[in-house]
Amino acid sequence: MEDIIAGDRRRFARDPVTSPDDRRTIARDDGPPLARIVFVAGEDASTKRVTSGAASPLVRESTAMTPRLQRSLLLVLAFLAIALGVAHALVPLPVRWATWQLHSADPNTRGRARAKLLARPRAEIEAVYPELVAQEISEEAAGGGDPFVILGKPEARGDTRHYEVEERLAGNLPAETRELTARGPLVCPTAEKLYRADAKEELVVIARRDGSFELRAAIPLEPDSRERILAAVRAALSSR
Repeated sequence: MEDIIAGDRRRFARDPVTSPDDRRTIARDDGPPLARIVFVAGEDASTKRVTSGAASPLVRESTAMTPRLQRSLLLVLAFLAIALGVAHALVPLPVRWATWQLHSADPNTRGRARAKLLARPRAEIEAVYPELVAQEISEEAAGGGDPFVILGKPEARGDTRHYEVEERLAGNLPAETRELTARGPLVCPTAEKLYRADAKEELVVIARRDGSFELRAAIPLEPDSRERILAAVRAALSSR
């Protein structure tokens, strides 16, 4: 009997009973070599947490890019490249060439490029039209005669054009100026091509000459492209 009691005492010393309130953890080291599962004493046996080590092989496998996913990604990239190439090919070569010439250091080359672009249908130059207008406004505003640029609502009065000033964009014009009248005709050929007599709102470049205002450029703004053109003009004027 004493031998039996002694054996029970030795077994109890090796394997003490853990009470439900005992929060000691028992680490199980027979899992995968890169992850350790910890069982929390007193909790359900299914409750376990990864406490150390790198991600398990299952996690690594799920995050790796499979050959099928790689093929799908390559197909998407190829489709985008083809679409961009087709869009570029649809732009006529003369339009691409004239657009490149807009960035020339020679003002005469830039002027000829604008004239070439304005000779094309509007649909062909829609993408570059805001830049074209901004360049025309900026270069006319850099001429002599102390020019200024306004955004205004026009009204034709004989050989003059009367404006209700909405915003002053550049130049020396008193802030309290709300209305003004400018005389034509337009001199610059590209400014003439951009002009439209029935415009409801215009970007206007006006210079002072002999005590009166001389019209340098009057470019109509249309609702669908108004914001893009104004943004391009403001950027061009601010960088002068």
